Amino acid sequence: MTEVFSPVKGSVTPLAALENRLALITRAYEEMKLRMDDKQHLRLEIIKLPEYVCYQKEFMGASWGDKYRDMYNLFGEAVEKGYRPLISERLFVINKNDTYICCVPLEPSCADEHTVFYPSCTAFSMMCYGNYKTIGKAHAEFDENIRALGLKPTGYTRGIGIVSGYTGKEFSQEKYVSRLVVPIEDLDKEEMDRLCRSGLIKNR
Repeated sequence: MTEVFSPVKGSVTPLAALENRLALITRAYEEMKLRMDDKQHLRLEIIKLPEYVCYQKEFMGASWGDKYRDMYNLFGEAVEKGYRPLISERLFVINKNDTYICCVPLEPSCADEHTVFYPSCTAFSMMCYGNYKTIGKAHAEFDENIRALGLKPTGYTRGIGIVSGYTGKEFSQEKYVSRLVVPIEDLDKEEMDRLCRSGLIKNR
């Protein structure tokens, strides 16, 4: 299974820009609601991932500590090289079989021969609340739900660590919000209705 991307600049249309902004506002609301509820739980959704231009590198490591260390080191490297990170988007990790790719979303105008373009896509998302020690259990539940819902992944799972964005605020580790997403085949209305009736998907 391979992630679909192209090392060329993506074109952001006015509609795509508006959709991206709407997704950002909705996501911020969902993250805030999870923290306000103040209890560990999961939220399953079908979402639309925006298109990304990313500065990225592939690494080897065993723990989430390795991944977050490499991810934030890569962020610093991208800034040193003159790239402008996209403030509205979190850094993310693409989990492969024996390696992982750390990705730093950039402003679209930063696209060049050293960046990678990820197109917008439909994705299955699981947002969970709690410290990173719960990630292993969350991954297992994520994979189980993919099978239970009969979804067809088209790429590797992405791990998005949502702490406080770039606001400079500090949160207790118990209040961390994380999101696991995997690109999937597009769903027609009938398939979407079936998923909603399952009682697992909490789409708006």
